[in-house]
Amino acid sequence: MRPQEILEQIESHFGLEPGDLRSRSRIAHLVRARQVTAWIFRDQGYSLEAIGNALARDHSTIAHTLKRANQNDRLIREATQLKEGLGA
Repeated sequence: MRPQEILEQIESHFGLEPGDLRSRSRIAHLVRARQVTAWIFRDQGYSLEAIGNALARDHSTIAHTLKRANQNDRLIREATQLKEGLGA
């Protein structure tokens, strides 16, 4: 599955507008959606740089995002279920 297809399906799942995941906003529900997205991309084997490009973030920001995501069991469960639903 291409990164853009994954982004579109995740935006749909979270009820976001197209481009919300790439926005500069730090509203809590967008941050959580980005964390889930980054986790799914990383689980698919994407590099930090590729994930950063997909989400309009620096690779170091993605590394921090993944560190935070991996400390949250609930987020990992949610991301795993979403990934399975996407067929990713």
